[in-house]
Amino acid sequence: MQAAAAAARQRENTPIRSGDLLLGLFASPEGLAAKVLTAMGSTAGAVQAALSAVPPGTAPESDGPAAGGPAGEIAPGEQRRFTPEAAAALRNALVEALELGHNYIGTEHILLGLIRDPDTTAAAALTRLGLSPAEIRVRVAELLRGFTPGPPATA
Repeated sequence: MQAAAAAARQRENTPIRSGDLLLGLFASPEGLAAKVLTAMGSTAGAVQAALSAVPPGTAPESDGPAAGGPAGEIAPGEQRRFTPEAAAALRNALVEALELGHNYIGTEHILLGLIRDPDTTAAAALTRLGLSPAEIRVRVAELLRGFTPGPPATA
């Protein structure tokens, strides 16, 4: 979230967009989302370029009205402002975590939340890079299998 807020600050105090959330995933290289995106050949620079190349009006994102408080530094307990599309992606991240039976929201859930609606700016940028939502889901599932304990061994 810090990285997403920093991206929003670069646009002079605008709300956090879905593209900011997507770029923010690269700020945690050890996170599953960054591992998936880099394994699929993507970089923060490529995502930034793809976000810039999404034609205006293709995706429904705009700066207002937004949910949360003012953009800028994130202080403890402070609320962020998000575009409606970014707020929906975060709600979708919660849905994804719950559907997977997880009791946390990690970068992988945010990535899945961003691609849950294929008409979003973030999903359009990833598609522009040749990363399909279906393939991203498969890659996330593969990585999660490595963290999920298997059935107990029988003696």
